[in-house]
Amino acid sequence: MNSGNFRPAGSESLIAAVSMPAEQAFETALYLSDNLKITPQLMLDAGLRYSLYGYLGPYTVNNYPAGVPRREENISGTTVYSKNKIINTYQGPEVRVGLRQLITSTFSVKAGYNSLRQYIHMLSNTTAMAPTDIWKLSDPNIRPQFGDQFSIGVYKTLASNTVELSVEGYYKRIKDYLDFKSGAVLILNPMLKQMF
Repeated sequence: MNSGNFRPAGSESLIAAVSMPAEQAFETALYLSDNLKITPQLMLDAGLRYSLYGYLGPYTVNNYPAGVPRREENISGTTVYSKNKIINTYQGPEVRVGLRQLITSTFSVKAGYNSLRQYIHMLSNTTAMAPTDIWKLSDPNIRPQFGDQFSIGVYKTLASNTVELSVEGYYKRIKDYLDFKSGAVLILNPMLKQMF
């Protein structure tokens, strides 16, 4: 992933050049799922996915002591990683479970649960004059987001199964969600980790 560069138009420009380092990572996963008919009216759809993510060099990582804000004055050192060197990894299971209970041939209730890990983050600053999105990979200082969601719904088919009416509700929890400091500068910021 390349976050971009900013170069002055000429040698007389007062603008300083900014070159953002490229980032790279890998994600691997193993997924197993099955559909089970528990009774003629009750169906179970279950799956398990194990996700493994690795953040790769070349990259220079700023080190911060535990429990202190990520600011320039708190950097305790840097670690330089060579090309394709694994800097750090994140991993874990993701679960998917869905139940469907037929009440009648045209009316059913469905419930589900799923969890997931997100290793790439879209950063958006609503104070910008133009719509701009920045993408950032999880790294040693930015953990992947983890979410799990519970849902339930009722479904009714009409007109010989050509029309379906449904009402659904869900509850979602998110962990390690990125939130910016007030006045955060996101565009071409080499110290982006200090904006959270």
